[in-house]
Amino acid sequence: MKKMLLKRSSFEFAPTLLKISFGMSIRAMFILPIVVLYYQTKNMSVGDFFMLQAICSVVAFAIEIPTGYIGDVFDRKKVILSGVLMWLIGNVFIWLGNSFLYIAIGEMIFGVAIALMSGTRQAYLYDLLKSMGKQKNALKEEASFYSWEQWFLLFGCLIGGFLYDYNIHYPVILICIFTVIGFVMMMFLPSVKNVKKSEEKRDVWRDVKETVKYSLKGHEEVKWLIIYPAVLYVGTFTLFWVLQIQAKGFDIAVKYFGLVLVVNYVLKAIFSANTTKIIDKIGLKSCVVSFLILIIIACLGVFFSQLYSYTDYMCYVLLFISLLGVSFVHSIGKPLFTTMINDRVDSSQRATVLSVSSFAFRGMYTIIFFFMKFLIDGIGVYNAMLILAVFFLIGTIPLMRLIRLGILNEK
Repeated sequence: MKKMLLKRSSFEFAPTLLKISFGMSIRAMFILPIVVLYYQTKNMSVGDFFMLQAICSVVAFAIEIPTGYIGDVFDRKKVILSGVLMWLIGNVFIWLGNSFLYIAIGEMIFGVAIALMSGTRQAYLYDLLKSMGKQKNALKEEASFYSWEQWFLLFGCLIGGFLYDYNIHYPVILICIFTVIGFVMMMFLPSVKNVKKSEEKRDVWRDVKETVKYSLKGHEEVKWLIIYPAVLYVGTFTLFWVLQIQAKGFDIAVKYFGLVLVVNYVLKAIFSANTTKIIDKIGLKSCVVSFLILIIIACLGVFFSQLYSYTDYMCYVLLFISLLGVSFVHSIGKPLFTTMINDRVDSSQRATVLSVSSFAFRGMYTIIFFFMKFLIDGIGVYNAMLILAVFFLIGTIPLMRLIRLGILNEK
């Protein structure tokens, strides 16, 4: 009886422990407000930065689905721990590297870490809840998890900019320390039985192929729940990095730009913590449709900000609108679409299907970031954002599909 109670209590606390340990190891990113500047101290240009992000994305893209399958076959806790370990190694390379090659190796290791954790982390949380009979709380818990992530990111941004003024390497060193602490905490998480574990031999690649086929052809709802968010997230990530470049153009001090990002993460934390309330208030369909509109408005906000000088308040109003749109879309869309996919997929395929979702995002992200180097170097940031605004109109295709399937009418 005592053993059963201890096991039950460990599962009850596990979601909170996962939020804290994951936040410390992965989301306390002290380098975030100064990452472009930090790379420039290592003789990387802005164009090189986007190329390095594309390299990271290519690696994650290439192994996204196989690592998702690994998360379905092996202990998901151990797969997540492996990802955290790779994240630590990647940061060590970024810290010690002083050439494009070393930084690129670090980014490639980041790609491996991202692939190991994406899909598997979400599947692990959902299965934790399911093991306690609380899967109906999945959206609320996923939104809560995302909110915790924002508070850790906020903390990292608040501290990182100030640390950079003392020593440019302090933010990365502190990331390494927090990653080790988070890794140790994560070791105390309970393991959840994986449905796919069995004694019989499996044809791994056929298994993966069947799951991918199921995701993109066999289940119409899942397919469009993968494609639509992929378009949206490419927009939010691109806009995030562009806003950092803008801050440098405005000659905003590093430590104060950290405070700007704090505002971003406060907004995200608030939005994500109130995801269910917001969806109940404005409706699922209206919420999902607004995502695409807000991304396009955000791109246009950056484009039209060039019409005003850096001392004109209207310039900052437009950029704040862009920031607000990005915060709303990512903080509500991430837990919402993850939960909608989880609700439609069996546990035996959950991590792999979620990895297919990340795979779709990484594919678009890699292509966009590869071309962003040449767009920014050739026509500048502002004109590149106008082209992106037009590109994101492609999101109307998967959006209309979701509307026609009727799943946005669900409560």
